Amino acid sequence: CRSALACQPRRRKSADADKAVYLPLRSVCAAGSDSACGDGHYCMSSACQAKKSCSMSTLGDCGPGEECNFGASDSGSGSEGFCESANSVTTQTAAGKSNESASAETGDTVASATSATPAAGSNSSEQPTDSAAVSGTTAPPATTPSKREQLIVSAGSNRTIELPLNSIELHASIIPEPTGAAAKRLAYSWKVISGPRKGQFQNRNTASLKLSELVEGKYVLQVDVTDKTDSNRVGKAVVMVTVKPAKHKSKPPKAVIKPASLSIQLPNNVILDGSGSVDGDQKIESYHWQVVDGPLTAQDLHSVSQDQQILQLNKLKAGFYVIRLTVQDAKGLSDSATANITVIPEPDDKPKASAGQSSVIYLPQNNITLYGNASTDDHGIVSYMWRQKGGSHLSADMQGVHTPVLHLSGLVEGDYAFELTVTDARGQTDSATVNVLVKRRPKNALPVVTLLPPELTVELPLTRLVLNASAVDDTGVKSWRWTLLTGPGSAKLANATQPSVTLTNLQAGVYKLRAEAVDLDGGVGSAVVTVTVKPGPNQAPKADAGGDRVVDMDGTGATLVALDGSKSWDDKGIVEYKWTRQDVSLAVGQVLNGSDASPRLLLLGLLPGRYSFRLTVKDSEGATGTADAAILVRPWPHAASVASLELRADPSALRQSDLSNLMSQMQLTLRGPHPGCNLRLLGLRPRQASIVMRLSAGFANGTYLPGPRLAAVLKRRLPATLLEFPVLELHTEVCQLGCSDRGYCDNSTRQCVCASFWMENPLRVRFGDGESNCDWSVVYVSLGVTISLLGFCAAVWLLYCCLRYRRASAAAAAAHLRTGSGSKVRRLRKAAAMMAGGGGSRDKVFYAPLNNGNESGGRMSFSLSSDEEDTVYSRRVASDPSLGGGSGGAGDGGAKADHNSNQIPMASLSNGSVKSEK
Repeated sequence: CRSALACQPRRRKSADADKAVYLPLRSVCAAGSDSACGDGHYCMSSACQAKKSCSMSTLGDCGPGEECNFGASDSGSGSEGFCESANSVTTQTAAGKSNESASAETGDTVASATSATPAAGSNSSEQPTDSAAVSGTTAPPATTPSKREQLIVSAGSNRTIELPLNSIELHASIIPEPTGAAAKRLAYSWKVISGPRKGQFQNRNTASLKLSELVEGKYVLQVDVTDKTDSNRVGKAVVMVTVKPAKHKSKPPKAVIKPASLSIQLPNNVILDGSGSVDGDQKIESYHWQVVDGPLTAQDLHSVSQDQQILQLNKLKAGFYVIRLTVQDAKGLSDSATANITVIPEPDDKPKASAGQSSVIYLPQNNITLYGNASTDDHGIVSYMWRQKGGSHLSADMQGVHTPVLHLSGLVEGDYAFELTVTDARGQTDSATVNVLVKRRPKNALPVVTLLPPELTVELPLTRLVLNASAVDDTGVKSWRWTLLTGPGSAKLANATQPSVTLTNLQAGVYKLRAEAVDLDGGVGSAVVTVTVKPGPNQAPKADAGGDRVVDMDGTGATLVALDGSKSWDDKGIVEYKWTRQDVSLAVGQVLNGSDASPRLLLLGLLPGRYSFRLTVKDSEGATGTADAAILVRPWPHAASVASLELRADPSALRQSDLSNLMSQMQLTLRGPHPGCNLRLLGLRPRQASIVMRLSAGFANGTYLPGPRLAAVLKRRLPATLLEFPVLELHTEVCQLGCSDRGYCDNSTRQCVCASFWMENPLRVRFGDGESNCDWSVVYVSLGVTISLLGFCAAVWLLYCCLRYRRASAAAAAAHLRTGSGSKVRRLRKAAAMMAGGGGSRDKVFYAPLNNGNESGGRMSFSLSSDEEDTVYSRRVASDPSLGGGSGGAGDGGAKADHNSNQIPMASLSNGSVKSEK
């Protein structure tokens, strides 16, 4: 056995072992004692297992209860390792963290804290408990004690580096440092206990470990040292490498001006933008602008933003400017930038003088006006100067020599030259010359007028013609004038003051026109043109009835309506007009003064409705033309407020004073219940012996009193006679009966015309309000009458049957009395006597039960059949004295019964039976 922890069979070459039998035995180990399992193995579940490789990218390579120990592989990379038991890895990690904490507090090497072991050769069981806990190793329970020499290993002090430096080299050493062969027997193994999973490791199986590509964080590494020849000589040390982030070095801001260089031309201004200034880690706190060079002061600098990032330069002058921007951040670091601005002066061109065009005037005209206001300059002209140039022997009066307009007068015959000089704001000048020629006018020649053609012939129906004239004159034509000399009809001239004239409304005949041209000296030249208009083929006249009209009645009933056909036209003239009422037109209304044969039709007395008329016009050759026109007469909107009052009076004897008195009396009567209501007479309609007054009552606000209300007030308050005129009838002019909403009111009869299946209720008319109506339905009335007739017939028939039945019953009873047996007759007589009350008021009638004593509802019937032998009635006399009891009473009653036995009431006999009611 190599150790007490694990035994493996060995083959020994001996004579007694030639025929050895090999039994497969499982190596037994204790948890955490991976070294007992040899290289490439670790202890798992008390058994040595072969190590499986794992990597950081494939952490699922390990099985249950296993963890990947990074840095344990031979490749030297911290991202690769072997799968080990979770307890072993956890123990090592805890020890690494404990050592890291101790190292951070004291600053001593981790090796010094973890390598304090007894002297070489001492038993491992005698090591202090705290040493085992710090180093991360736990002594397994060993049944056989063994001697282990603990090597004192140092990995150096904890190291700290700062990015961007990301590599470092660690060295492990043995105390005391071995030399020679002893140093060669030592084996080193580096592994990462904790820390970031990024980084590269080189030479992990040597005393010097190179780390590279480290990232920010803390790396805890452990180095294991083992004597290759003696496995009992082992040792380990832990060291921590701290990688700090790179220190950020504050950079000053960067001032930026846009644009950095600019060239402009006046007039203009400049805007500089400093918002592009940047600072990597701080915010720019302030912007400061200043003029380094240039004809500009600090007062001319205007910031257009609140934080002064943008600068505006006004009141610039020509020159070169240097503007500086200084920015400062929160740490006080600053930077400056400058902008160069070149301002070019505004261009100023030389003015351009204009004295106008040369002119020629003729005496006696000796004045003229020259205009120099056409002179121009890009910045404006500040002064004008006129002077006469040459010809000092020619006199002239000059006014306005320092203005754009020069007035000349007093000129004489000759050639004048005048010079205009203009000056701008910079003193630049320019000149222009204009000539004025003054001459004596020769003898005036009249204008020569030419008409093309001088004669013209046209033919109807052409009614419009354009004539052109031209003239030649030495001074020029100032105006034109056309005159119509002769011609038929009412021809008209248009544009008579122009060279071209328009002649309209032509008719057959000959027209003569004169064209006159007037020159500048007043000379007049003229020419005459002749236009012959021949009649063409006769054209039918064109009728024009004036179009359709809409007329609203005014309530008086005397609205005059006119249709105008005077716009009808014919080339030969219209000789006849005729208005005809069409068949679809209403027939009411009368034509006034025979106007149906004139161009204008006058109509009176129209009622609301549509009227259609046709106008027929005829020319001299008998050709005709027609046109239709319609008149829509709309009723007066307040027609429902009109009341009609008929008085017995002779229309020929009624005076205006009588009418005024009537109106005054009715006005007073109406204002009692309706103050402020004004009565209005709409018109009078005379009849043979009476007069009909049409009345309405209105208020100041434009409303009208309803017609039924007006009629009711006048009926109630007016006397039967108004003055000496009796009132014949008073009602609304328009019948306004509601007719139960089932018909309409006939205005002529003032009665309701009911719709189909409806009729008037005569009871309401006779006994009610007396108003015509359409209350009753024809269907229901017919049904009611039919049912009533059927009921009456049924009642008559029932009465007839009853009387006939009673007669038959009486006859049958009499027949039975005459032919029946003696016993039956006696019984009948006794029953009749009892029913007649022969026993007096004190007698009582006792009913004997039939059919073994069964009664039926208090009613007893007795058959008169021949085979019945029972006694029907028995007459007894009561023993009560008050009832006339006693033998004497019996005798009297018997006598009375015998007396009345032959009298049987007819009403008690029915179908051969005698009935008695209880």
